[in-house]
Amino acid sequence: MNAELTIRLARADDDAKVARLLDEAFASPGRESRLWAMLRAEYPDYDAGLAFAAERADGELDGALLIHPRSLWIRGVEVPCGVLSPFAVAPRARGSGWGARLVAHALQACAARFDLVVLLGEPLY
Repeated sequence: MNAELTIRLARADDDAKVARLLDEAFASPGRESRLWAMLRAEYPDYDAGLAFAAERADGELDGALLIHPRSLWIRGVEVPCGVLSPFAVAPRARGSGWGARLVAHALQACAARFDLVVLLGEPLY
């Protein structure tokens, strides 16, 4: 895959594209796309500045991820962290390195905010 992508913040008007991408990327259509929609609409700490998309020149998305703020308690100390989920790369873009670039971009964008970011997901993926 040689097409260039732009990594940017995901927008509300991306929701249908993100839903298609998540359904295409996972073996459980609807599950991850519902999670994305629920987190954006209902999660009290949702931050639009932590939702990212990898967009092709033709406007289609080849990747998307969401980081949502949480806290972990480690040895009695509250540690601000981000939970990275959901995260998907379109099957056509797998192996291109864009998933790694998307994650690196997101981690850099939230580095000053969180002490750590954890990936939450299915072991098969």
